[in-house]
Amino acid sequence: MDDLDPEKLWEDKGADYIAPYDEVLERVARWIESDLQELWNCNTTLKHPWFLARNAGLRAWSEHEAELRLNPFYREKYTLADYLELNLIERMQRHGDMEVKDPIWADFTSSQTQTEGISFWGRIVEKAKLKPSQHQLVHRLFCCYWDRFFVPFEFWTYPAMEACLTEILMEKHDIGDSVRVGNLRQLAKILQMQKSSHIIVRQFVRRATRTV
Repeated sequence: MDDLDPEKLWEDKGADYIAPYDEVLERVARWIESDLQELWNCNTTLKHPWFLARNAGLRAWSEHEAELRLNPFYREKYTLADYLELNLIERMQRHGDMEVKDPIWADFTSSQTQTEGISFWGRIVEKAKLKPSQHQLVHRLFCCYWDRFFVPFEFWTYPAMEACLTEILMEKHDIGDSVRVGNLRQLAKILQMQKSSHIIVRQFVRRATRTV
């Protein structure tokens, strides 16, 4: 997984390399994909090679999550310093100002202070005040089940998916407005996940035997 760390992009191509947005997005997406692979595998009901090889939802979700990370501080091009700044801001959003006292940031913040002066800290502090980007866990679960449910969601109708997810979330005491046919259909469209024309599950009866 260390080979997929986005920072390695600059290790491979040099610290002065200026990477276009799409290249950084791809590296971040593959990093997230590698991190989520185990979650997908754990949620695979049938540990059959056919199921374990399915990753359309995983790839789509990973790119979406990568966009959520990069787009609030969008740049057309990234230096290593730009990417490290993004990571520092994200950590400050989660952990507060104490994050900058972590020794791992000492070389970076010292270098940027020498280069930019006080303007560097002003920019960092202001951006760290912004609300961190968040995703809905039920949407990630939807993508996981698109690949790995006992019958993958790719082969379900949207009303059946809604009923199934609603029951699962009720069992977890975590029901929300995001589980709606329209929302699921829109999410699949945004993530460019193509539903199969061969529908297997047409109806899901809550708290009863599943019908197909």
